[in-house]
Amino acid sequence: MGATNSSKKKNNTSMITKKALNEQQHIAILKAWRKKNPKQPQDKRNGDNNSTEWETLLKQREQLRKNIDHSRGWEHWVEFIDGCGELVEGIIIMANPGEKIKLRTKGIITNNQGDGCIHQSLLLCGNKIVGELANTVPGHFRNTSKTVTFTAPLSPGPAMLWRNTQLQYSMRNARRNCERWIKKGNICGSYPHKFLGWVVVTRWGTRGWIILLRKLLSDKRARIKEISNPLRNLNENLCRFVFDDAPDVLFRKIVEYI
Repeated sequence: MGATNSSKKKNNTSMITKKALNEQQHIAILKAWRKKNPKQPQDKRNGDNNSTEWETLLKQREQLRKNIDHSRGWEHWVEFIDGCGELVEGIIIMANPGEKIKLRTKGIITNNQGDGCIHQSLLLCGNKIVGELANTVPGHFRNTSKTVTFTAPLSPGPAMLWRNTQLQYSMRNARRNCERWIKKGNICGSYPHKFLGWVVVTRWGTRGWIILLRKLLSDKRARIKEISNPLRNLNENLCRFVFDDAPDVLFRKIVEYI
């Protein structure tokens, strides 16, 4: 019995991987997210131009930095600590359904012209509040640092990480207002201005990833001609392979299959 329990524990290994956001992977996940959320409106200026999609996000971030520097609006700049311990502006997290995710955040919060409003900042994953990042009167400038722990969604596919800011007398009121806002279907307004990253939930563990990659290599739709035996060195760190070594076309196919 003891050996059986031990083997079960070994098979139930964590697959959480945290990686800095990059253009190719972001575009692939964004397309999958929009397919999963067809009611979400798309920016007509972007169309199908991937580079324009990425440029729009970068411009939005640049504008947010300027707003923070000049105390324009009630804003919160949020960054994450990735799997390598590096501070990154955007993040992609891959996890099993229902897996516990621990996320460290740092940021800068400001009030419009440094006014005296109480400023709350919430972290959301999809349509759920998963963390309270700030509840303060920051004036012109205040650093924030918060570690949040939450459960990955049960439904496979991409879920958006985003922030919601409120000006309430209490965090309780801020959460209530945010939940009302979500019920009205206003998540669409969170991209790109409130966007922070992705949680991509897969229904597979390590064995499932290997099966999936084999299927992709034999699938005519994948059309991968330049891969030289990518399964040769696959092991329990396969997720790292997907992020760091796999060609972009392979990553896009993986996201489509999730």
